[in-house]
Amino acid sequence: MTLAFIREHEAAGNVADTFADIKTTMRISTVNLIWRHLATNPPALEYAWARARPLYESPNLERSVARFGQALDDALPVLPRLPAAVLPALGITNVATLAATLDTYNRGNAYNLITLLALIEPPTTTAAGDAEESDLFRRPCTPVPDVPELDELDENTRALVLALNTLGTDGDDGGIVATLYKHAAHWPGYLGLAWSQLAPLAATGDLQRTIRETEHIGRLAARSLAGDRRNVEAPDAVHAAATDAINRFVRYAISRMVPIGQILRQSLPA
Repeated sequence: MTLAFIREHEAAGNVADTFADIKTTMRISTVNLIWRHLATNPPALEYAWARARPLYESPNLERSVARFGQALDDALPVLPRLPAAVLPALGITNVATLAATLDTYNRGNAYNLITLLALIEPPTTTAAGDAEESDLFRRPCTPVPDVPELDELDENTRALVLALNTLGTDGDDGGIVATLYKHAAHWPGYLGLAWSQLAPLAATGDLQRTIRETEHIGRLAARSLAGDRRNVEAPDAVHAAATDAINRFVRYAISRMVPIGQILRQSLPA
């Protein structure tokens, strides 16, 4: 089943206003796919964002994300760092832009995972302890290009995106094509390199285990933030639509792409 979503440039009216507020509040340059999917049901988008927005103003958010980052760092498999000559040999000269693209998703996905889980996890009465900000979620230092969609890619690049999207899914991607792979399609040679890095981890099951562990530690970290979510009244159908979308993205997309993005970023040349 193909996932329905609104492209940012297609957003209008209240949806466009919500997208702008999401980017301003999160201090990001692109709207995550979960919100663009929810935008196909505007009441669900407004409901979910109204509940989530206060989480970004909570002092518990940075602590929860920092604790998540510490636990994630211990769970990640480490790939050898690529020699500096590899990317130029693939025709990639704007390495800083590629790195910034990965940083954009690594930071955005981490915050999205923790805040979305905080909407569905039971709150804990124990406050999150202090933790140092994780180096895993650095802010991008270079502007990134727009995201191309699948129908804008040539046949081979599209095939690479879809092949990468199968890794770590156990055959079920929930109909969600990870936006990171589409964004990285600006560098088709890098997609092939990423496949060669990730496919062995998927073949041994290490990637799947890391994805499951990411979701587990994310749920634990989110509980200390869950008490700060806003209680918003909504029809049962709107609540169900938003909750179903959140569960779908947590399971099939964000928990998968948080570790994958980190694995790829940490292997880039220093």
